[in-house]
Amino acid sequence: AFDKALRTLSPHIRNNLQRTHIILTSRVGAWRPTDDAARVDSLFPYNKPKEADQSDSTDDTEVDDFLDDPEPDGADAERKSPITYYTLRHLTPDQMRLYADAKGTPDAETLISEIVRRDFQNLAGRPKDLDDIIAFWRKERRLGNRREIVEANIERKLKEHDLNRSTRVELTPDKARTGAMKLAATVVLTHQAKIIVPDQTDHDDGFAVSDAHADWMPTECSALLERPIFEPETYGFVRFDHRDSREFLAAQWFYELIKLGQSRHVEGLFFKTQYGVEIVIPSLRPILPWLALFDTAIRTRLLRDWPEILLEGGDPASLQAEDRTKLLERFCAKCAATPEPSLSFDLATLQRLISPELSDVVRSIHERYGSHGEVERFVLRSIEIGSLADLADVALAAASKTGQSRYTRFPAMRAICAVGTDAQIKSAVETIAKDPALGERRELADFIETFGARYLSCDLVMGLVEKAGGGERYSADGINRAMQGYVRACSVEDTFAIVSRTARNLKAEPYLSLIHISEPTRRTP
Repeated sequence: AFDKALRTLSPHIRNNLQRTHIILTSRVGAWRPTDDAARVDSLFPYNKPKEADQSDSTDDTEVDDFLDDPEPDGADAERKSPITYYTLRHLTPDQMRLYADAKGTPDAETLISEIVRRDFQNLAGRPKDLDDIIAFWRKERRLGNRREIVEANIERKLKEHDLNRSTRVELTPDKARTGAMKLAATVVLTHQAKIIVPDQTDHDDGFAVSDAHADWMPTECSALLERPIFEPETYGFVRFDHRDSREFLAAQWFYELIKLGQSRHVEGLFFKTQYGVEIVIPSLRPILPWLALFDTAIRTRLLRDWPEILLEGGDPASLQAEDRTKLLERFCAKCAATPEPSLSFDLATLQRLISPELSDVVRSIHERYGSHGEVERFVLRSIEIGSLADLADVALAAASKTGQSRYTRFPAMRAICAVGTDAQIKSAVETIAKDPALGERRELADFIETFGARYLSCDLVMGLVEKAGGGERYSADGINRAMQGYVRACSVEDTFAIVSRTARNLKAEPYLSLIHISEPTRRTP
C-alpha cells in the first residue's frame, strides 16, 4: 500500500519536485532506512540548488546559479539523500502541565509534581504515556507505584491498537510479550542495545529479532518492532524506549527460567566467587532489583549481603513492609560498619522507598547509627524526600549543631525546610547565623540558597556577606548564584536596600586595583 501510494503521487508532482515538501509519518520499526529511503529518492528526486559565488556575481549570474538542474553531472551523481529524519522529544514538566490542564485533569498540578518528585518523567514523556497516567489518576486519585506504572506501560505498548495491522499480521499480546522479554534478555546478555530494523543492509553491530527468535516468521519480527515499546536508536536501529522497560522484561525472562527449575543456573549468571569472595556480575546488576520483586531466594540473598543493590533501581516501594524495614536496617548497618565515604545510593530510588509509615524505623536507625556521618546524611535525606514530619526534631538538631560538617548541615537545612514548622525553621536560622562557619563562602551560599528571602532578612544576609569577605579568584563558591536567587525573591524595598548597601561598600576604602601599568623602558645612551 505504501509503495502504491508513492507511485500514484509521483506523476502528479513531478514537475514541481524542487519546491515540494513531502512529510511521511511512520512507526519506528516500519520504516526500512535503506529500501524505503531509496524508493522515495527514486520516485521523488531532488537536486540541491547550486550556491552562487558572492565574490563576482551579477544579477544575471545569480539567477542562473540558483536555477534547478534536473540532470546532475557525474560529480553530483553520488549526492546525499535529501531526506531529513525527525522524532518527538519527551515532554518537559511544563509541557506536561499544559497537556494535563488541556485534558481537564483534576488537580493537575499535584499530579505533575508527583511525577517529578517520584522520578516518573521518563515513563510519562510521550503524550500517550501521559494519557494512561492521567486515566489512572482520574480513577484512583493516586499515581501508583513504579511497578504498576511500568507494567501498565509495557502491556499497552505491546498491544496492537490498529485493527488493520492486527488483522494483517497475527501477533498476539502474549507472544509479543514473550518476544520482548527474550529481546530484553538478549540486550542484557550480549551488551548490544541496538536492534536491527529488517532491511537489505548488512550491519556490523546490533542484532536482529530473528537472531533471538529463529522460529519466528519475518512478518512477526517486523510486527514486534513496530510496537511503540521500541524507539529510534541510530540510523537503521531501534532500542527499548525506557531502561525500566528493558530491565523489567529481562528480569521476567530470568524469572521464567527460575520457575522452570533453573534457579541455580540463573543465580550462577548473577553471582560468582572469585578468590574466595562472592561478587555480583556488574553487567547484570541492574536486573537484580526487579528480579528480587519476583523471586524470594534472590530477594533474601540481596537483603542479607547486598542491600544497597535494592536501592539502585527497580521499585523497593513494592516490597512488603517487613522487607522494606529490613532493607533500611541492613543498608544502614552496612554503611556504619565501613569507613566513610562508604556506600552510594540512588536518591530517586530512595524517594520511591521512603514514606511516612517508616518514620519509626528511620528514627531507630538514627539512634543506633547516627554518629556515623554517612548514615546521618542518609537519614536527613530520607526526612526531606519522604516528608517525615515526625522527625523534624532530628533535622533541627543536626542543622543547629555548632561546627557541623557542611556535607551534613546542608541536607539538615533542606530537611528542616521540608518538614519543620515556621517556629522550628526560624530557630534553626537564628542558631546557624551565629555559627562562625558561615564565614566560609560555600557554607554561606548553602545557607542563603536554602532558607531564602522568606526566612532571611536583607540586613542579616548583607551582614553575613560582608563578614565573609571576597572569594578566591577563578573559584566558584556559589555565593553569586545564591544572591541572585535571593534578590529575585525579595520585595522591591529589600532589593533597593541591598543595591544601596552594595553601592556604599564599593565606595569604601581600601580599593583593590587590578590595573597594572608597566614603567617605560629607559634606553641606555
